[in-house]
Amino acid sequence: MPKIRVTISEEELITDCIIENNIYKYKEENGTNVVLDINNNTLVRENNDIDMKYDFNNKKGELIVKELDKVFNLDMNKVEISKSDNLIDIKYNIDEEVFDYRLEVL
Repeated sequence: MPKIRVTISEEELITDCIIENNIYKYKEENGTNVVLDINNNTLVRENNDIDMKYDFNNKKGELIVKELDKVFNLDMNKVEISKSDNLIDIKYNIDEEVFDYRLEVL
């Protein structure tokens, strides 16, 4: 199983990853399951507290806070996606906040 380095803004994680057909599946240290689908440019994060689905092609996101049973629809102002053999870099804005999601296969 390959190792990956994931950097989200300033936070970094090195973990094992399952890679099949340009779909990257891994688990964060806090138990969050993550699926990055490069074919469709989507990012899904799920844990006991939230379900988060980002569609970078359509610049839309959905955040479900389970405890509140509430759905938040998010609009992305700007999305930039860079892909190479071992590196995926996605920069996006939600409201005024800038996020940089970077996945590197080690």
